[in-house]
Amino acid sequence: MDRRTLVRIASGVGLGLLAGCLGAADDSSNGGGDTGGNESTETAGQTGANAENKTETEANNVLEDDTELTFETLETDPFVLIATTVLDDSEDEDEDEDEDEDENVTDDEEAADVTAAIDDETIYHRLTIENESDRGRDLSIRIDRDETTVLEGTNELPAETALEIIIGEPGTYETTLETDGVRNTSSISRSGSPCEESRTVVSFTDSGIKTNTTTSC
Repeated sequence: MDRRTLVRIASGVGLGLLAGCLGAADDSSNGGGDTGGNESTETAGQTGANAENKTETEANNVLEDDTELTFETLETDPFVLIATTVLDDSEDEDEDEDEDEDENVTDDEEAADVTAAIDDETIYHRLTIENESDRGRDLSIRIDRDETTVLEGTNELPAETALEIIIGEPGTYETTLETDGVRNTSSISRSGSPCEESRTVVSFTDSGIKTNTTTSC
């Protein structure tokens, strides 16, 4: 074998090694691409989870911590607070005095919690839904703000309990309530500065429905 043959063989080996190195570099690049894709997917997943956690946190801020209320639709922006409270039954003379005292303390604490939660908040309207009967009832509620549903769901409202919904943004609010096949609809419009007093109380009793709206602007 002459020198030229050896040179050609050596050159071939060198090219082979160079091609192998380039191939390894390509493989490394592909692996890096896969890793980049995984990081992108993971980041997107984390973003979605963060958004979900933010929504859940906002809902928890609006819903009272100890409430068991659930809603299929809940846009938190219009609302300051959604909470349940026990109706004041101190006028019932048949109740035992000690029992009354304990219950009144509980009622006062709940009222204080609601008051503390809305301190320094702008309030445009209060909606109070009372179950004045001696039995629990399933209450379906839907609230539309400017023809867009911002709250919808069905919850059990225990006997002698009220659902308090406090609205903190202007707009036209239409509320539809339904229980035991009976439906009630009310509407209120608020714009500009909030009124000194704006409240709707809907009371469900064993004999029917009572609605009272008070406004002082």
